[in-house]
Amino acid sequence: MMRQLAEATDYNGLIAAIRSRVAELQLAGETIDEVAGLPARYTAKLLRPMPVRRIGMLSLGPLLGALGLKLIVVEDEDALRRVAGRLKRRNPNLVRSAASEFRLSHRFLRKIASKGGTARDAKLTPEQRSELARELNRIRWSKPKVTEIKRNKARAA
Repeated sequence: MMRQLAEATDYNGLIAAIRSRVAELQLAGETIDEVAGLPARYTAKLLRPMPVRRIGMLSLGPLLGALGLKLIVVEDEDALRRVAGRLKRRNPNLVRSAASEFRLSHRFLRKIASKGGTARDAKLTPEQRSELARELNRIRWSKPKVTEIKRNKARAA
């Protein structure tokens, strides 16, 4: 049997429900952050009177899990009745039956990357291209070289 803790129809109601759950469990914000895997003092930023952060796609799941909560979506018949006259049915002839899926091959990605590099080069002046090439060469040649393999330690063991 599930116990209903709160009812929320908007974001502020959700925040109020979460605040009441934190108060009910008498939890410290740092504990919630640690259990949920959120950054330190993140819950305090979400639940303070004037929030600095908002609950988003990445923080909602861990926050609910740490508080032992889950959201259940139910129909609000009163709200639906109020707006029913303004809702239009969609034309089923214009609805796709399935989601489209696009797969990009490695070959295609290499091809468009090459075009992007060519387009960038076309916008650079000769001096900018020279400076960029000089910088890339400096990086390439500054990498450490492995010139000697030490085998003495392996033979000694």
